[in-house]
Amino acid sequence: MNNTKEPQGSRSLTTILSIAFLTLSVVVLLVSNGLQLYSNFQIQRNEIFSRQQLIAHEASITVSNFIQDKFSVMETAARLTDLADTTLKEKQIILESMLGLQPAFRQLVLLDTFNRPTADATGLAQASSDPITTRLAENVLAQTHAGNNYISPVYIDDATSEPLMIMAIPVTNIFGEFQGTLAAEINLKFMWNLVD
Repeated sequence: MNNTKEPQGSRSLTTILSIAFLTLSVVVLLVSNGLQLYSNFQIQRNEIFSRQQLIAHEASITVSNFIQDKFSVMETAARLTDLADTTLKEKQIILESMLGLQPAFRQLVLLDTFNRPTADATGLAQASSDPITTRLAENVLAQTHAGNNYISPVYIDDATSEPLMIMAIPVTNIFGEFQGTLAAEINLKFMWNLVD
């Protein structure tokens, strides 16, 4: 019987090399999987960011269209009805019709060239909210006197806790001469529901 024994040093070298190879393989796999996970995380984060940007862009278009629509309604009413030169009763009818056709309008007021109210309409109970004229600041009237449209910052109604803003346009005659200001208090709850 031929008994050949491997030397002690070669067995330990084989064991060391096997452990080193196994350890290196595990490290390579961990690094590879870590890089793959990081890459997947970055891809998903970029995709979520792109979706959020798209949603924000669509929301901004919706908001812009909402505001432009309200300005268009006000400008059309001012131009087609010669709002500045109608009787008080006709002014009231026009403003009340606008309230009925546009649920986002809460209050409307028509001011003359001296910023005095000549007609107003409201869809609110008298005690539930302040009249729109209390919110009209000098800068609103200065903007419309200069021929520009005006949009106020958003504010919250104390009685209803709804977000509101004021929009105002200059009222002109057929020659483009300033005849007054048409201002509307807009309920933004309709817009928020639309964006939702």
